[in-house]
Amino acid sequence: MRVSDFYTGLGSALLGGIIYVLTIHFPALEEGGWIGPALFPRILAILFAFFGTILMVQGVIRRSGAPPAPTRQPWLTGPTINALCVIAAIIFYIVVSEFLGFLVTAFIILTLLMLKLEVKITVCIPTSLLLVAGIYYLFAKMLRVPLPWGILGW
Repeated sequence: MRVSDFYTGLGSALLGGIIYVLTIHFPALEEGGWIGPALFPRILAILFAFFGTILMVQGVIRRSGAPPAPTRQPWLTGPTINALCVIAAIIFYIVVSEFLGFLVTAFIILTLLMLKLEVKITVCIPTSLLLVAGIYYLFAKMLRVPLPWGILGW
């Protein structure tokens, strides 16, 4: 059974509204300041509502035509396998990152996921190196989030 885009969009828009309402009573960091703990959830809520509304409109436009005949398709297709690979990568990071460290683990994960998506290895390796370095700099140096060192240990 295929769920209509209208209902998926409606659910997304309602979820955005609920998230926004739940963040109304979040405390502010400073008087008169707009940055606080509610900022990121409210951005997500607005995006959920906005794109949910777009999806509802597309569902109404598509509904005007005759519904396509239902066909049985295998559930283990390319997008499903890609999603399962991402879940496996998250589990791999949780299990291995303390031993290997963030830098090595993130590089392995990014490289393998890009190879799974058929990115050329000449693009994959430098891109993984740059992304891992950028993510490390952002979180470890700028935001001071402690990341596991693992086997590098320096």
